[in-house]
Amino acid sequence: MQSGPLSIYKHAAVVLLICLGTATCVHAKRAATYNAKARSGEAWAQLNQSNALTSYGQPVVEQLTKTTSVDHFSQAQYEPDGDSTFELRYVLIRPATPPNTSTPILLFCSQESALEDSQVGSGYYSDIANSIGALQVWPEHRYYATQQPFKPSDGRFVYLNIEQALVDQIEVVLHTQRTLGLSQSPVIAIGSSYSGQLAAWLRVRYPDVVAGAISSSPTLLGAPGLGLDPSYDPYGFAKIATRTASSEAGSAAACPTNVHKFFTTLFARAQTPEGLEQINTDLNLCRNSEVQSYGDVNATLAYYVLSSWVSAAQFNFPYALPGTGQTDIPAYPVREACNLLANDTLEGTPLFYAMSQALPIFTGNANISGGCLDTSAGGPSAFGYQICAQDYTPVSYDGEGPHAFDIESTKPQDPGSAVQARAQGLQYIQTWVNQYNAQKASIPMSNPSDLFNLAFDVGGYTSVWNNTLPGSNTNNTDANLSGTAAIYSSSV
Repeated sequence: MQSGPLSIYKHAAVVLLICLGTATCVHAKRAATYNAKARSGEAWAQLNQSNALTSYGQPVVEQLTKTTSVDHFSQAQYEPDGDSTFELRYVLIRPATPPNTSTPILLFCSQESALEDSQVGSGYYSDIANSIGALQVWPEHRYYATQQPFKPSDGRFVYLNIEQALVDQIEVVLHTQRTLGLSQSPVIAIGSSYSGQLAAWLRVRYPDVVAGAISSSPTLLGAPGLGLDPSYDPYGFAKIATRTASSEAGSAAACPTNVHKFFTTLFARAQTPEGLEQINTDLNLCRNSEVQSYGDVNATLAYYVLSSWVSAAQFNFPYALPGTGQTDIPAYPVREACNLLANDTLEGTPLFYAMSQALPIFTGNANISGGCLDTSAGGPSAFGYQICAQDYTPVSYDGEGPHAFDIESTKPQDPGSAVQARAQGLQYIQTWVNQYNAQKASIPMSNPSDLFNLAFDVGGYTSVWNNTLPGSNTNNTDANLSGTAAIYSSSV
């Protein structure tokens, strides 16, 4: 008999947070979901099919590359040894009217996926770019593409870190400014989730280049010790995920209890060979997903079910989305899945069958292979490495609603909170652009994008210096960040 590493936290209703094995509590996976990939594929296909030219004779959409150093902090950058550089892909989307030195450049920060899977050219801020005359720059994140320093399978992750990725994006935007004659144009960084973190860090670390940042659903504030109100709650995310599956949010009242009951039964069955066989049968698991031991249940199957529900809570959109499987993902998918778990008398085999039917709802049946449930994992994950090495955030997010919802394109079903957040973001952008343009007009300069040796105070910063990029003043650091700076870096 194995001692149960299963620890289920209860707060009012039964929450879905589970601690698996000796690991810390599993947090929501932030990698691209099935529905996001489906929408990205459609957007990418439309971009690649567009050969349109602007009225001023430039391609509307253009995919480019820039030779980029593998290690921006090495003394030997851009050495001709074939191993010190790689080609970083990025996309330019030009506005309908020619950009000028007063119109903004919107830097859509790199995502944890290839360009093809990054919804390039979509979303609210991309949609409104024309109305503000903004040039869009969409760089690709190192290690997530075919052209990269090294492949994840090589195991050479040493240059996969946030610091290197930030400089990648700074170099791309500076290169764009110089080649298009837009060196005095204000740059606004935009991102959501992980790319939202990058947007905020770009503003904090390189305020001489980035005039402002919109950071949607980042995890920057999810850690303890920041003095926030409400204070850090290690179960905060679990409570929100559970609420999504509760009657309070429109789901079946019995759903949280049945999900809790499923995990309790799952680990009880996993302790005997007969129980393991019953798990495989009742969940209709594909051969490559069958569990053979308690460890298989603990490390793979339970995590798969948990992350499926938690991800669905994050992407519980009020309208249907295209799936990569046989059907679309319905509006409010958590409610739809909970409808199958609405009977409070569910036990054993009927409970497991209901769960096996609920999980495919979250992916549009993309996890159904040959009629069985496929829970197998993919190969080495670059983002998994980043989370473990540098980007792990304890889950204590405050607030409710779908993940990064305000950065999506507008739809009639949008709740008022998303509409308000978008309006606030646009207002911030207009304010930052006006501040930047007024500031550059009052200071003699030839290239505001190269303000390496210039102290200024836009957006709450005072005497902020850049000491990383070539040409900077190494006698100054960014230690003088003012206390109000973070407000601008994580505005919505």
